[in-house]
Amino acid sequence: EFQAYSVLLVEQPAQQGAEANANSGFTQATGTDQSRVLNQALILQQNPAIADRTAETLLGRTDARALTTVRAAAASSDGPLASEDYARYLQKEVVTVKPAGEGVDAIRVEATAGTPEEAVLIARLFTQEYQRTTRETNLGRVRETRDALEEQVQRRQAELDSVETRLRDYMTSENAAGLEAQTQATVSNIGTLQSSLDLARVQVQTQEAQLRQLQQDLSTAGPRLQASAAAPSVIETTALDTQISDLERLMEQIYQRNPQFRGRPQAHPDLAQMQSRLDGLRGERQRAVSAAAASAVASGGLDLGSPGSNGASYLSDIQRQISSTRAGLEGARAQVAALASRLGEARSQLREIPGEQITVTALQRQRDATAATLGGLRLELDKTELASTTELSPTRIVRDVQTPTEPSAPKRPLNLAIGTLLGLLTGLVLAAVRYRTDSRAHTPDDLADQGFAVVGTVPNLAAALRLGRQDVEGASIHPLLVTLTSPFSPEAETFRHLHANLTTGSGESPQVVLVSSPESGAGKSVIATNLAVAAAQAGRRVLLVDADLRKPCVMDLLGLGDSPALGEGPEGSNLVYWSTAVPSLFAMTPRETAQTPGQMWAPHQIGGLLANLRSAFDLILIDTPPALLSADTVLLAPHADAALLVAEAGKSDLDALAQVATELSGVGLRRIGAVLNRFNPRRAVGYTKTARVRQSAQRDDATGHPDAAPAPQLL
Repeated sequence: EFQAYSVLLVEQPAQQGAEANANSGFTQATGTDQSRVLNQALILQQNPAIADRTAETLLGRTDARALTTVRAAAASSDGPLASEDYARYLQKEVVTVKPAGEGVDAIRVEATAGTPEEAVLIARLFTQEYQRTTRETNLGRVRETRDALEEQVQRRQAELDSVETRLRDYMTSENAAGLEAQTQATVSNIGTLQSSLDLARVQVQTQEAQLRQLQQDLSTAGPRLQASAAAPSVIETTALDTQISDLERLMEQIYQRNPQFRGRPQAHPDLAQMQSRLDGLRGERQRAVSAAAASAVASGGLDLGSPGSNGASYLSDIQRQISSTRAGLEGARAQVAALASRLGEARSQLREIPGEQITVTALQRQRDATAATLGGLRLELDKTELASTTELSPTRIVRDVQTPTEPSAPKRPLNLAIGTLLGLLTGLVLAAVRYRTDSRAHTPDDLADQGFAVVGTVPNLAAALRLGRQDVEGASIHPLLVTLTSPFSPEAETFRHLHANLTTGSGESPQVVLVSSPESGAGKSVIATNLAVAAAQAGRRVLLVDADLRKPCVMDLLGLGDSPALGEGPEGSNLVYWSTAVPSLFAMTPRETAQTPGQMWAPHQIGGLLANLRSAFDLILIDTPPALLSADTVLLAPHADAALLVAEAGKSDLDALAQVATELSGVGLRRIGAVLNRFNPRRAVGYTKTARVRQSAQRDDATGHPDAAPAPQLL
C-alpha cells in the first residue's frame, strides 16, 4: 500500500458586527480555536457530497476497473458496485482526515491505495471536492447577505433624498441662521450616535438574515441537531455587551469634557483603570463567544472520537456558526439599546435651543445620520460584492499531494518483529496448554511424576526391520529381536541395561516378572523377548512364557516353528515347551489360540504351574495380554514377584497406566515398574545432551564400568 496526503490551512473567519467590536480589531492567535479545525476535519471525513463527487469522478475514468480501491470495494459489495457503495468505501477504508499537528490550524488529508499514482489521485480529488463544496456553501450565504444589504441601501438612499429636500426647503422658507458652536457639537454628537444606531440596527438585520440562512441549512439536514445551537452563554455575552457599551459611553463623556485625554488614556489614572476594565471585558466576551460556540457543538451530540457514528460531522460546523451568529446578534441588539440610551441623553441637551434651531438641527442630524448609515451600508455591500466574485473557502492548500516513493504498508521489519513475538507467545501458550492437558507419557519424567519407578527406556527399533529376518542357530529370527540379530548395537545394549535394573539394591532379583501394557501396540512382546535373551546371555536360566492366548507373538519372534517342540505342558493347559537359539533360554507358547473362555488361563492351574517352574528356572518372564483388554494379567499377578508396564512414548495414556497399576496392587502385587518404549531423547527437553553419550554409557554399563549409575528399584 502507498499513502499520499495534502495539508490544508484553516483560515481565520472574518469577524462582523458586535463580535468585531468586542474583539477591538485584534485577530485571533493561531491554534487557539482547535474545535474549528476538528469541525473542518469532520466535514472533510463525513460529508457525503464530497465522497459522492470523488467516487463519481473516479468511476467515470476509462481505467476505473484497474483501480485497486475500485476492485476492493467491488469485492466487499454484494452486487454490482454502485457509486454510493464506492463513496462509503472511500470514506471508511481509503481516506483519513485528521489535524496536522498540535497547536496548528491545519488538516492532513491522507489516501491509501495499491499504487502511488492512485493514492495521489484520490487525495487530490478529495481535497478539491472539499474546497469546491465549502465555496458553494459560503457563496450561498454571501448572496443572502448581499441581497439584504442592497435592500437596505435603496431604502436609506430614499430617506437621505427626502431629508435633504426637507432641509433645503425649510432653510429657504425660514431663512434660518447657523447654529452656535455648542449646538453644532451637540448636533454632531447626536448625528454620530444616530448613525451608529442605524448601523447597529442594520447589523441586527444582516445577522438575522445570516441566521435564517444557517437555520435553513440546518433544517434540511434532519431533526437530530435542530435545537443544538441554543447555547446558554448568549445571555452572558449580552450582559458583557451592555457593560462594554456603558463603559464606552462614560469614557466618551469624559473625552468630550477633557479632549486633551482622547487617545491617551494612560495620562489619567481613572481613565487608565477604565481602559483596563474595558479591555478585560472585551477579552472576557471573546472567550464567552468561543465557549458559546463550543457549547453549541457539544449540545448537538457531536462525538469527535467516533467519526461518522452520529452523522453530525457537517452539522456541527453549522451549529457552531448558528451559535456564534446568535451571540453576535444578541450583542448587536444590546449595542442598539445602549446607543439609543446615549442618543436620548444627547437629545435632552437640545431642550433649551429655540424651535427654529431645533428644527434645523433635527433635519441636519437626520441627514448626517442617514448619510453615514448609507456610507457604511455601501462599504459593506462593496465587501460582499467582492466576496461573491472571489473563491471563498475556509481552507488553503499549503502542501499539495506528492507522489510517494516508498510504500506505507506493509512495514516488513515491524511485521516480522511483531509476528515473531506473537508466534513466540502463541507457542508458549500452546505449550503450556498442552503441558497442562496432555496426559500421555512423553519422557521418563512423566512416568516418574505419576509414581512409577522407571526401570529403563527402549529406543524405536523400526530401523532394524530393513535388515529382515536372520538365521541364528537354524532359527529364522525376527529383525526386532536385536539382542540376537545385532547383539553389539546400542539398541541391544538398552535391554542389557533393563535386565541389570531388575536387581534391587540388596541384590534380590524378582524371579517371576509380568510384562504387560494397558493397550495393544505398545511393544511389550518385543521388550519381553529381548529382555529374556539379554538375561540368558548373562548366564541365567530363563523361561519366556507367552501368556497372550489370543494373539501370541513369542513364537514368531524367536522363529520357533523351524525346530521341534520339547513337549506339551500339563494336560488341559494348552501350552507347548520350546528350546530356542539361545542357550539357557526356553519358551512356553500356546498350542493354539483360544476360541472359548475355557481355553484361557484357569485360576486353579496357574499357582501349581508357576510353583513347579520356579524350581527349574532363575527368571520367568510372562508376556501377558494388554491389561485393559483382558483379565489374564490380573489373574497371573498374585503369582508373580514384579510387573513391568510398557508405555509407548507419545501415545500411552498415564491415567491408563495408573489404572493398571492400581488393579495389580489390588490383588497383592507390590513391585511395579515402567519401561518407556520408542523413546527418542533427542526430541525430549532435558535429554538432548545425554543422548550423545548414550552409546558409550550403554557399553560402559554392559561391561561393568566403575562409573556406571546404580539401578533404580522397582516400586
